[in-house]
Amino acid sequence: MFIKQKRFDRVNGEIRKCNVCDTDFHTHKPVYQCRKCVARKIYDNAKEKYGEGIIPTGKFAGLPFKKPYPFDTRSFENRKRFDRIKRELNQCKTKEERRKHYAKQLEEIMHNGVWEWILDRRDDETVKKTKAKSKTMTQTDYPDTRNYYEE
Repeated sequence: MFIKQKRFDRVNGEIRKCNVCDTDFHTHKPVYQCRKCVARKIYDNAKEKYGEGIIPTGKFAGLPFKKPYPFDTRSFENRKRFDRIKRELNQCKTKEERRKHYAKQLEEIMHNGVWEWILDRRDDETVKKTKAKSKTMTQTDYPDTRNYYEE
């Protein structure tokens, strides 16, 4: 009477066809769009909602969005980089080797764009303008009554 559908194999996953771009992709979740199409959709929605990379509201309203971290976080490129740095640092035995290692890392940071990402701060003027004001209690000046009874 009813046609029973095959259950999705969450352990091994399935190969499905993307509804948007008609490419085959492997998934462990029952989805109908590939990661690229989902990411493109999210980016387009954000662009439509917020305009050309401008923060709409809040502390940094009107300023451009901060650029993404230079290394890809989905493919764990950043984790591989930090593991490599840690391994090289553990191999250093003397102070001189560590100094050379730090100099090499600093040069690498300057070269691959991480330094610009770190230094990408918002302007001081905007931060001062939007910084939360500390609430101070109003203090009334009362006369000094400490020596009232001594006179």
